[in-house]
Amino acid sequence: MNNSQRRLYYHNDAFEYEGTVLKCIGHEGGFIAALDDPLFHPQGGGQPGDTGWLDNTPVLNTKVMNDEIWLWVASPVVPGKIIQRVNIERRHHHSLLHTSGHLLGNAGQLIGLEPIKAHHWPGECKVTFRGKLNASIDVEIFQRLVDELLSSPSERKVTMNGSQREVSFGTLPSFACGGTHLTSTIDIGRVNILAVKFKNGECSVSYDAVLSVQSKTPS
Repeated sequence: MNNSQRRLYYHNDAFEYEGTVLKCIGHEGGFIAALDDPLFHPQGGGQPGDTGWLDNTPVLNTKVMNDEIWLWVASPVVPGKIIQRVNIERRHHHSLLHTSGHLLGNAGQLIGLEPIKAHHWPGECKVTFRGKLNASIDVEIFQRLVDELLSSPSERKVTMNGSQREVSFGTLPSFACGGTHLTSTIDIGRVNILAVKFKNGECSVSYDAVLSVQSKTPS
């Protein structure tokens, strides 16, 4: 990543933060802006990009291009100080799905499976495993395991292993991860296991998730 940028979302749960627009250029018929300390999570790691606003200018998407975080903006923004505001509802939903995917990965580890890839987009969520596959592994087994993990709420832990960011919950094993997460699994109302499919020595588990009734979108 460009050394002039810091990924604030790595360690900062804020949804509003001052920043500095370093440059804004035309791109593919629109405009993209780069900030010194982007609060916006870029598309990647199985998670969609953030949207929101730079002052009052809508941010339509966030991606990494040429090793730099860029914000797709609805109109040009002038370089200089600006207030970043992330779309809270969108970010919170993506964090819910990503956190639920981590728990599903931990659930697979309990029966000797190794999570090898994951996709956390709304309506497309799945975790893929390799390992001790057998015909008895089904939706009910994964549902029971995830329900058990959710029965004891766990706080999020973020650590750096050298340059690698790792995320875990409670005493569960960590995963290398650049995404955003809920601060605690207590905010997850339920993770619904939708399907378990086997193909080419891999097990793909589809899921979705809902927030707990006590959970409130951060303000």
